[in-house]
Amino acid sequence: RTMSRLSSDHLMILDAPPDAPLSSTSSSPACSSLDSAECSSPLESHQEEDESRFHSSLDTTAVSSLLTSELLERFRSDFLARPSSSLLQNALTRNSLPDLVREHSLWPALDHSMSHRLDQPAWHVPNQRISGRCWLFAALNLVRPIICENLQVKDIRLSANYLYFYDKLERANVFLRQVISCPFLSVRHRHFEELILNAGIDGGHFQYAVNLIHKYGVIPERCMPSTQSARSSGVLKSMIRRQLLTTACRLREILLAAHSPQRSHLVEQCVQHCLATVYRMLCLHLGTPPQRSSFTYERSGLTSSGGGDEEDRKAITTLNDFTGPEFYRKYGKTATLDKYVMLVHDPRPTTPQYRLLELELSENMLGSPPVRCVAVHLSDMIAATLQMLLHKKLVWFAAPFHHQIDRDEGFFHEKLFDTHSIYGTEESLNRAERMQYRLLRANHAMTFTGVDVDLDVDPSEPNTSSAPTS
Repeated sequence: RTMSRLSSDHLMILDAPPDAPLSSTSSSPACSSLDSAECSSPLESHQEEDESRFHSSLDTTAVSSLLTSELLERFRSDFLARPSSSLLQNALTRNSLPDLVREHSLWPALDHSMSHRLDQPAWHVPNQRISGRCWLFAALNLVRPIICENLQVKDIRLSANYLYFYDKLERANVFLRQVISCPFLSVRHRHFEELILNAGIDGGHFQYAVNLIHKYGVIPERCMPSTQSARSSGVLKSMIRRQLLTTACRLREILLAAHSPQRSHLVEQCVQHCLATVYRMLCLHLGTPPQRSSFTYERSGLTSSGGGDEEDRKAITTLNDFTGPEFYRKYGKTATLDKYVMLVHDPRPTTPQYRLLELELSENMLGSPPVRCVAVHLSDMIAATLQMLLHKKLVWFAAPFHHQIDRDEGFFHEKLFDTHSIYGTEESLNRAERMQYRLLRANHAMTFTGVDVDLDVDPSEPNTSSAPTS
């Protein structure tokens, strides 16, 4: 697909692809029906071949590969011989690295002023706390201004907890169905290992949020407020993961046992029991999602002084007996999330450019679209982002959340911290190489809400409003 074919007034930006393989067509593990004969996988045989070749190539008896006392003494002497070693050691053993390597010369040029700003002063910055729900908060940020406009309010807090509940349940169902679809894959096969690795996790993509909102809608936060387990999701994730993996083991035992007329029934019974247990866990930790809700709010520009005159009574509005899908269809559907396109900057030679790509094993709901994206040049991504913001459209994006960020001041900059001067190292890898070796990958989603730009010169990097991570 060409860039002109994909250009629209809706755009989604992903700075670096998540740690998942990309393919130009839909891909899934080698699958079989419940009643099929055992199948062999060429991928699996190649994997075992590569592992055998790797182990046979390791020569642990080679003297040159050992950390000998002579080599350790050489390392020690080299360290002590450097005049700066003692000074840096004293500094680093008593101070944090960022405090020592912050590039002071950059600070005069860094500020939060923006020539174009879409977020309102009344907007709160949602906080995901100790969880991996950034992708969900960032997606809700795109819906929020539309709902604010339709409700005539300055700000509204939407319930991330509500969609988080159903995301956990839907992904549990997808995981179990994926396990059923490949009973003959070895547990060491990379596809099956990928399934196990992702069981019960929080992290997600923009498309996940779109799928959830289309099915479950959105509701105000007061209708299903956040809980301790939503703000700190480690225990809940662990319990769900344990239940899913236990069920996966039982399912494979049933599927690999001798064929019987009851096998399909036993499989479905096992799945339903697991999903019922996960649902109970979610209710206990997150609260029970409301079937119908009511919401009272104060419209902008009108205040209630308690005097009882007609204008004051109109300031307070109550919405009664609505569901999540009904609330979204009435107040938020003009956000048209399904028209957004995900662009990625992936310069690896194995990634086709300007073609529709699909991430393997990226469904979060059965029957919903997987994650699809188009790899483009960075200049095209910057230009598209700028045009979106100048046309007053918020932009969802994900980027590497690494050491080049000052959390307290709220700045990203590729040269914000000069660690190379401390360690005597240098950045010798290009972007493609860093991505190939997992040094660079998107691990945090945010929302672009503004940009500081002089249209006569090149645009500066956009401003972001984000849910802080722990």
